[in-house]
Amino acid sequence: MDGAGTGLRKGLTEALAHDVTDILVLPVEHAALRPSPVAALLKGSRAAHGAVPEFAGALGRPVLLSRAGAEAILSDGVTGLEQALAGLQRERVKVRDPGVVLAFREPALFERILGAPPHAAPPRKKGGRRKGEEQRPGREGGPLPGLPPRLAAV
Repeated sequence: MDGAGTGLRKGLTEALAHDVTDILVLPVEHAALRPSPVAALLKGSRAAHGAVPEFAGALGRPVLLSRAGAEAILSDGVTGLEQALAGLQRERVKVRDPGVVLAFREPALFERILGAPPHAAPPRKKGGRRKGEEQRPGREGGPLPGLPPRLAAV
């Protein structure tokens, strides 16, 4: 198994090795995402396996998985996120942010929308983490501000 399926399985396995209750799955090509859909997913009363944002009838990203949802994906042996989601009981959370359905799979699209070609983010300043920050499971480089303490991001 190669590509996104491998990354998904690795991320879920790592997150489940820690004391997390939920896992936020955000594919890297969804760079236009704003905080409001994430907050809506976290607020909603989720189905057994998690929640997915919906914009204008289309399902988007990120996907919020419960621990049971992540375990179901790993036990099914699926190879990608679309296949994994097909068998899960998940809530559709309506959001008003079109960024949840916008995927930058082509550099030309990225440049057309954002006005610059994709580029690496600048490195963190010396020390890597801000004073008092702790490493969160499933997230290299430190915690995501404002997220619940038992949530991993992969």
